[in-house]
Amino acid sequence: RLASDFKPLGIWLTFKAQQVLWRQSLKISDPKPAAVGYYQDGEYYTIDAQTSEKMGFNKTYNELYLATDKSKPNDQWLFSVVVSKSVFKGAEVSLFIENIFNDRAYYVDREGYYRSRNPEIFWGIAFSSKLDDIFN
Repeated sequence: RLASDFKPLGIWLTFKAQQVLWRQSLKISDPKPAAVGYYQDGEYYTIDAQTSEKMGFNKTYNELYLATDKSKPNDQWLFSVVVSKSVFKGAEVSLFIENIFNDRAYYVDREGYYRSRNPEIFWGIAFSSKLDDIFN
């Protein structure tokens, strides 16, 4: 994060750069193949693992979904700019632009799908103020 002040004008500029070095995720944590109960005619019935298997309620999982993903998706960056202006003591209005280069950072995940790590470019206006004087 890099910030610059233009004090005589009451304006400051903030430049942000973000990067994901690596990502680790587990698609299904602690999978349980057996059902613990079921509904029939509006009534809930609790069952054990053996009954779940006998009734055909057990689930199966593809090994791909149980593996931990420790991929490094890419070395792309996300850049953002915020220009803020002081409007009166304790208040400011800001114009922000996120993902200024509109880089979606596409990559192929372990399942072979294209994923985007960054959102599309977007911008907005924000107003912030301190309420200290009101509550003192």
